[in-house]
Formats: sequence, structure tokens, C-alpha cells
Amino acid sequence: MTTPLAGAHQGRLAPPAPHTPVIPADLVIARHAHLNSRYADETWSLAPLVDNPAQRLPGIHWRPALSRVGGHQGRSAALRP
Repeated sequence: MTTPLAGAHQGRLAPPAPHTPVIPADLVIARHAHLNSRYADETWSLAPLVDNPAQRLPGIHWRPALSRVGGHQGRSAALRP
């Protein structure tokens, strides 16, 4: 029998720290490793996943948005090149 950790939500991971890289190191393409964004960044580059230098390097652009649940501050996203 397992017992839940005090204060932990069952089945949920802890949120990443703001300085944590968005793309795990084992998925990053070496040529674009320096473009790996951090969770606190307003734009998350997808370039570390792209190995073709001729391809556009898209990103996820976050903008602040109010969550509809409880009025908590949240984020919404738009995917743009």
C-alpha cells in the first residue's frame, strides 16, 4: 500500500521552475541548442527541435490572459513562425 505525499496532488507533477528549459536536453538538436527557451520566457522557440537550417524556426508566443476558472492569472498561446 502506498501513501500520498503530504501536500502533493495525486497524479500531478510539480510545475517546472521558471529557469527550466522547455525542451528536454535529449530532444534538442545540437545546432540550435542555444535557442532552447526557459519556461519564464514570453516566447518558446521550437528551433531546438528543427534540424533543417533552411526551415523556418517557429515559436509559441504566450500572452497573459485571465483564466476563466476562479479569476487566476493564466496564459494563452498563439503558434506563429
